[in-house]
Amino acid sequence: MKITYRRATSEIGSAMIWTLIALSMGMLLLVPLLTFVSTNLIATKTRTELVSDYYTADSGIEAAIRNAEINPASFPLPPSLTPLISVSVPITTLIGGRLPTVFMTRTAQVSGGTSGTWSSQSNPVDTNLNGCSLILQNSQDLFWTVGDQGAILYYDGSGFVQQNSPTTKKLTGVSFVNSTTGFAVGQRNGSNPTILATSDSGTTWSLKWQSTNFKKNLNSVSFANSTTGWAVGENGTIIKTINSATSWDTQYNPTNLDLYGVSFANNALNGFVVGQDGTILITSNGGTTWTASSSPAGAADLNGVYILHDNPNLGWAAGNSGVILRTTDGGQTWNLSSNSQQLTSNKLYSIYFADSNNGWAVGEAIDDITPILRSTDGGVTWDLDGNPTDHRIQCIVGNSTSDVWAAGEKGSILTYNGLVWTDQQSLWSGTVKGIQVYNGSQAIAIGEQGRILLYDGSSWADPYVWSGGQNLNTIAYRNNHFAIAGDQGLVLLYDGQSFTQATTNSSRRLNSITYASDQELWAVSDKGGDSCDPGRATILHSTDGGQNWSCVATGINGDLEGVDFTSTGNGWAVGESGTLLQYTAGSWVSASSGSSYDLMAIDMLSATQGWIVGKHGTILKFNGTVWTPQSSGVTDNLYSVFFLDQNTGWAVGQNGTILEYSNSVWSQTSSATNKDIFGIAGTSACIMLAVGEDGTVVTRYCQGECNLFTVTSSVFSTKNPSLKTADIEAQVKICNNLPTTITAWVVK
Repeated sequence: MKITYRRATSEIGSAMIWTLIALSMGMLLLVPLLTFVSTNLIATKTRTELVSDYYTADSGIEAAIRNAEINPASFPLPPSLTPLISVSVPITTLIGGRLPTVFMTRTAQVSGGTSGTWSSQSNPVDTNLNGCSLILQNSQDLFWTVGDQGAILYYDGSGFVQQNSPTTKKLTGVSFVNSTTGFAVGQRNGSNPTILATSDSGTTWSLKWQSTNFKKNLNSVSFANSTTGWAVGENGTIIKTINSATSWDTQYNPTNLDLYGVSFANNALNGFVVGQDGTILITSNGGTTWTASSSPAGAADLNGVYILHDNPNLGWAAGNSGVILRTTDGGQTWNLSSNSQQLTSNKLYSIYFADSNNGWAVGEAIDDITPILRSTDGGVTWDLDGNPTDHRIQCIVGNSTSDVWAAGEKGSILTYNGLVWTDQQSLWSGTVKGIQVYNGSQAIAIGEQGRILLYDGSSWADPYVWSGGQNLNTIAYRNNHFAIAGDQGLVLLYDGQSFTQATTNSSRRLNSITYASDQELWAVSDKGGDSCDPGRATILHSTDGGQNWSCVATGINGDLEGVDFTSTGNGWAVGESGTLLQYTAGSWVSASSGSSYDLMAIDMLSATQGWIVGKHGTILKFNGTVWTPQSSGVTDNLYSVFFLDQNTGWAVGQNGTILEYSNSVWSQTSSATNKDIFGIAGTSACIMLAVGEDGTVVTRYCQGECNLFTVTSSVFSTKNPSLKTADIEAQVKICNNLPTTITAWVVK
């Protein structure tokens, strides 16, 4: 593992300096010393955070630390001494601080990763999301967000699902009152309002209150319970329902300006509405009467409002130019935040408070920066809480200070766990068909409509779309070169810098592509209708790195689905109804698979070892002579297979099925999705990615992989900087998803 460091900016805490000096002087007050350290050094970093903040991992080990030289030599393990101190601390406490010479070198790998877990990385839409709602049930977040073109997205704990919407109009707001009952509003459809309702968590949505000649766009909705709710919109519109959106009544209010936000308390009596030119309306009787409240925002539009549901005296509003207002008397008076406009001049769209003290505000992106503002004193003052995305954020909701969600432009979805914001990266609404992982943890994924995604090891870039728009079905990798094949005979070549289209003279759907050498490639097709063996499957062959291709007739009546080569003279192809072809001695010949099911993918480890997967849970193993069926334990269709070595492999398929091969046995493992998975690849058992239906990407990392590092340093007197008081040596244990543990020894 090669560790390439970014220079850290934080400095060593005085607590650790004095602790190390004290150790070097032989002070034996160990108990109070440990108490002192554990009190002042309580933060921890996971390995994932370390990778994100300080280094990227490759192979080998050279570490360049601030004020230090590269030291590629491996230090010996620390001497067998009883540790004088062993605490979990941030690695920046020892690295990148005032210590004048620091070297860090991996000295041992403690354990391999065997306890991998799969986690979802995607949501299935890339349209703008405008409103969101969050319900907590049985300790599980249920999240809905709505957006342009009628988009409705739902997260149930296992992954994002795009729900069927009865409209293509822009949806602007959504409000759920429990795990099953929710409502959404948006732009009108002709003379009909756009009001949606569901009673089954969004499995089915229906249009409400149609044929009413209500020609108003609605911008926000708030329900206090399953029957009673309000919606606001253009020209001062406020409407109320008391029968679950079946019918609505217009409520009088003293303005005809556009209204952008509404929020009601749980008592269904107290509510706030905000809008154009700083408009604030308040009610304490469910909207029977609305009164205008004076706004210190001046003429700045107010776009979002939040009333603390169990304390209607407390409320907040956010608007243009970074304006944030707060009230503590039920909306009678509003005060301007003392510093929010100093932090940002961006337009703020939404605001949420978890309790009387802790809240967040989100809004517009300017110069690729989308600041999130946070307050811990009830909205009096605000701080920047990071900018985890460069997309506009339209809405923010939450259940507590450690459970907050936000959504916005281009399908952006953010989550906050009490420590950090995480961007739930959106891919695209179509199916991801193939993936290749390379250079440790980088990846390329390809799929429908010519979409290509690049992953740099930490985040996915926005999709690149091939100009022809053909579906891309398969991808192969060899020595930093990629070959991508798709519909209409399309083959793209990628060298890490640019994409070029090859000449294939084929109009068929290409289902699989592989390298036999740097210059020789093979691809297999469906039973298309072009001039090469019409009505039968064909095999394409290139000997110039994929630039030009020739056609090989097969006489096969069914589609060919997979191909793989171990060398220029040895390869196999699989297809429908158990079709199996072998390439040997310069020609393709039929072979027996022993199966009548469609065979979908093949992975050859060597000329004498290989695996095939197919429909109905089919798995076949090659021993150098014959293919024999293996027990998969499932009946789901399997679409892809990938092996790291003869003992470690995976097969993926229908309904999120992931099978793992270990100790000569296939077993099913949790995949974090119920979507069909079509491709899988990786570089180690701890860096695996699988892709599939509706933009699904799941990743696997190992919680059990640990590495030992040795940190050595000299400690100098603070009174006499030229006087070295001690040499110290620290053993650093970094594990996936675990705190960094530093054990220090005084060696002089």
